[in-house]
Amino acid sequence: AARAGFDLALHDLIGKDLGKPLYALLGLDPTATPVTSFTIGIADPETTLQKLAQVRDHPILKVKLGAGSASEQIETIAEIRRRYRGTVRIDANEGWDAESAIAILRELERYEIELCEQPIAAGSPEQLRAVSESVAIPIVADEDALTASDLPALRGCVAGVNVKLAKAGGIRGALAMIRTARAMGMRVMIGCMVESAIAATAAAHLSPLADWADIDGPFLIADDPFDGVRYAGGKLVLPDAPGLGVREAAPA
Repeated sequence: AARAGFDLALHDLIGKDLGKPLYALLGLDPTATPVTSFTIGIADPETTLQKLAQVRDHPILKVKLGAGSASEQIETIAEIRRRYRGTVRIDANEGWDAESAIAILRELERYEIELCEQPIAAGSPEQLRAVSESVAIPIVADEDALTASDLPALRGCVAGVNVKLAKAGGIRGALAMIRTARAMGMRVMIGCMVESAIAATAAAHLSPLADWADIDGPFLIADDPFDGVRYAGGKLVLPDAPGLGVREAAPA
């Protein structure tokens, strides 16, 4: 995280020195940003549905699974689908073993799930391959894909990887991951941790390179002291100020 912070500060300084926003330094189209998902954290079915009522206007939801019985997790998604017609992604957060992952994901195929992140514990690429080959829902590696050097072991095992600046060591590391993933035929998600607008905005500048975005960190932080990336119907709107384009938030 410290390395990533230094990298972001350096790119911000270079952009300000040259009078260009980060996306322009990278030669990217600021209008080519994807729609981000909004995360519903791990909870019991009743709490999950209460949260759904608060965020159902978002066009893409990511639902955290991996806790509770298999039947409870399947029923949670079934209940969400009865109430929500947007895009649904799931993230098991390493919560299943391979056998359980296959069984649960096969049951969830009927609910039009766009993708599943990290269904099993990191460190077993061949088990990830077995899951991927046994289900129709695309599998995306997260904890298994920290830096570009992790990706060769995942080739053919997953449909895509989640690139996070905090994991990759910043902009340079994330770009290396994206290039490597593309060379290996993998799709790319740009994600973030529960982070302030600084890190989320930096990630958003790379989002034109991605197939999917999961940059909802600022939604999950109360009283964020910074403003940066904005959202228009879930689509990421990049700031056009030099560097990262982050500024101090106006007083509430």
